[in-house]
Amino acid sequence: MAFAILGAFAGVGVVAAVLNALANGMSREHGNTLMAGSIPKLMIGAVSGFGLGLAFAVFLFKTRADAVQEEVEKKYGLGRIYSGVPAFLMMMSASLLTPWWDRLERRFGIAAVPCLLFGVCAVVLVLCLVIRPRIPRRLLVPLGLLGWMLALIIGCWVGWVLDHSP
Repeated sequence: MAFAILGAFAGVGVVAAVLNALANGMSREHGNTLMAGSIPKLMIGAVSGFGLGLAFAVFLFKTRADAVQEEVEKKYGLGRIYSGVPAFLMMMSASLLTPWWDRLERRFGIAAVPCLLFGVCAVVLVLCLVIRPRIPRRLLVPLGLLGWMLALIIGCWVGWVLDHSP
């Protein structure tokens, strides 16, 4: 269900970005008219994104034969796929530290903040390595892919916020 909800948000975001790009190329009056009538278009994006996310989740979480599961693990490497979990946690911690970056620099010095971020990342990696053997093998691939998706979304969001902040 989480993939379906993420898909719905992604669908709305894609449609909103397209509508925004179209409205920027029009006159102000036509652009306002387009954006005022955009709710049905956003709903179409949400429904289609929800459907695609649900289909992806059904494909990803279906029960597979052990031979197929081993083939996926051998082809892509279970460690590479599972590394999405620590990637998500590191991206989340970096995004949470971003608003206080300047305050941390003033308090601890310029060189201390990257060391703090490195320390947080090292702790996250160690915790994920400790937790990994306790996670059922059939959940490692979905958790890893979800982690990579969320890490990419958070990375794009943080990049956009940093690029558009005053």
